[in-house]
Amino acid sequence: MNGIGGIFGIYGHPEAAKLTYLGLYAMNHRGQDGAVIISSDRENNYIQGGLGLVKDVFDEDKLGNLRGNIAVGAVYYSLDLINELYEKKRSLVFSLGNLEERVYSSIGIKNSSLICEIDSFGVFPMVIGVKEQAKIISSESCSLNIVDAKYVGNMLRGIEASIGEKISHRKKMKRENRTCLYEVVYGLRPDSRIYGRAAGVLREKIGALLGNEELNGITVPVPDSGNFFAAGHSDYSGNPIRFGLIRNPYVDSNITGTANKGDLRVKYNVNAEVVKDKDVFLCDDSILTGETLRKIIFMLKKQGARTVNVRTGPRVIEKCPYGTNLVMEMIAGNKNDEQIKVYIGADSLKMADLNEVKKIIGDDFCDYCMTGNKIP
Repeated sequence: MNGIGGIFGIYGHPEAAKLTYLGLYAMNHRGQDGAVIISSDRENNYIQGGLGLVKDVFDEDKLGNLRGNIAVGAVYYSLDLINELYEKKRSLVFSLGNLEERVYSSIGIKNSSLICEIDSFGVFPMVIGVKEQAKIISSESCSLNIVDAKYVGNMLRGIEASIGEKISHRKKMKRENRTCLYEVVYGLRPDSRIYGRAAGVLREKIGALLGNEELNGITVPVPDSGNFFAAGHSDYSGNPIRFGLIRNPYVDSNITGTANKGDLRVKYNVNAEVVKDKDVFLCDDSILTGETLRKIIFMLKKQGARTVNVRTGPRVIEKCPYGTNLVMEMIAGNKNDEQIKVYIGADSLKMADLNEVKKIIGDDFCDYCMTGNKIP
């Protein structure tokens, strides 16, 4: 596992580095610890990067030093690996996943061409886009929108491709599709497409699975991860959506766990007038360690919520061995629903049934983090 959360590559555009910057900016949710861009003008390669959010790593001077019509870039969720990259400047390939497990997607520069590859299972999908004559490969389709590129579709699994003045590819042995299920539930930006379907729409349908409620109340999303689950829950239950939890948009994802020692009040504030004396149905994508929800529930009850009833996507029980950032111990790995409910302080808890989720999105996904079943 290499700490790379998202990758972007483009061939054949005079502003390749700037477009790569914008593509990474759109995917910054996939990694906020650092970002790197490498470009090539056929004679020389150029590298710029650093720690922090994409907007803080790059400025006009850095982007101006990234010359050429080919560029590749990556966002990271591991601080250590940024330094590793600078020690290995000769490496012009970014790989997302776990090479030892043969589960990966990669983008790089070789012989003045953009090279890209997806493993035979397609665990980490990549999308194809075009902008004028330029060709783009990226982890998410939202990165195509920001550069005004046309979405073509998903790159086929088990393919090695070289995109230059000519396009060539080589097929490897194709196995059963095993795209990461957690990408659908959590990883993708909601406006990104997974095999032509918007992730947000799929999350609304998962939220609807949780909407069979006996109690009238208000549906409150944990912003932003729970927004689409809450929309589905509200539609099915008839409970209105109310914004009882407000997120500070100027705080990055890591701040609550580092500089502020887990003080969630820096990131979230309870809208007390909305939740006071209400039965709250709190919707989120998943429960990982349970610590964040535990603090949110405490905050809601402190501001007068009568009950807090948690509704989330399917149980996540295992760390990911294939290269996502699911590297912590999962509370659902050693506690049942009743024990989790007690631990986080919820009045009730319901997580989407995995089999019902698969009826919505299909069953040809890697679900190791939810079942412990490895890719064969």
